[in-house]
Amino acid sequence: MVMKRRTAHALFGVVAFVFTGMLLQQALKLQHAKAVNQAMALASTQGLQAASHAASSSDISDPHALPEARLTRAHVLSLSGQHDAAIKLYSRLLQDDSPSGLRLVALYNLANVYLRQGMAGAPGDSVAALELAKQRYRELLRTAPQEWDARYNLERALRLAPENEAAFADENVPVEQRRVRMRGMKAGDLP
Repeated sequence: MVMKRRTAHALFGVVAFVFTGMLLQQALKLQHAKAVNQAMALASTQGLQAASHAASSSDISDPHALPEARLTRAHVLSLSGQHDAAIKLYSRLLQDDSPSGLRLVALYNLANVYLRQGMAGAPGDSVAALELAKQRYRELLRTAPQEWDARYNLERALRLAPENEAAFADENVPVEQRRVRMRGMKAGDLP
């Protein structure tokens, strides 16, 4: 009888210890989620303020900020029309050791910024922006081929700036050495 009580008490202690650990883990996750939400809200308001005051790039990104907050700030800047600042933030997110999900979102949003620039820009500028958009969409699709939105946008970019079929006909030439002709660009325009 005493042995059964000790076993029952030990079992109860182990179960209580496990549930306490799980409770602490959930509390830490909740605290982290609250911190991320606050950082994103702050980044959103700072992004709006930066858009209205045309802040410099040093005001735009804090390298110590949470990646989610930097992603939010870049998105707000791109929506407000400050594409150059948004491109810088998205590019930094791609270079940092951000979580892979955030990197995919940053890559998709960066490609969208380039696509918007290509659709709205002058003929010479739009071709370069569309080529960058196509490059980013392809990079995203190599990592996550299930992204149908990126496939659709790549199709739009390809319709706006079709590629030279003959440049890709020779399979023996490495991709890095293939020549791509862009409408509106001459052979010596780019370094």
